[in-house]
Amino acid sequence: MTALAVFIAGCKSDDVFFADPNIAQPVPAIVAPADSAPPMPPSPIVQYDNALIGAISNQWFKVVNTLTPKPPAGTVVLAFQLNLNGTINDLKVVQSDEDQRCATLCEQAVLDAAPFDSWPDEMRQACPDGYRDIRYRFVFK
Repeated sequence: MTALAVFIAGCKSDDVFFADPNIAQPVPAIVAPADSAPPMPPSPIVQYDNALIGAISNQWFKVVNTLTPKPPAGTVVLAFQLNLNGTINDLKVVQSDEDQRCATLCEQAVLDAAPFDSWPDEMRQACPDGYRDIRYRFVFK
């Protein structure tokens, strides 16, 4: 079993998303209580983040489930800058208790998914520096 957790920093909010191979779309980690008002449609930023997470997780799940032998339980955390045009810079492993093979597969999943779509206007306004710092955690279970 594998899982993903994504921390997207910068702009006006910090969000954590989880991707599960058993569901089609990544979901925000914060869920509204059952007695709350009906949820608002996701903002363009959340939609963009979901698409980015989906693209990376799709690439990763294609490869990770075919690994033999299965890697031990562990985590790989990558960091990169996401630019307003959808390109990425400075992809690096910032934490790993897995072997280099697993870390390289995680990096390759990001590279294969990029470039991403250009940012929507709302994201450009929220992130005037023209980039966002992304930390993407791959969890091997």
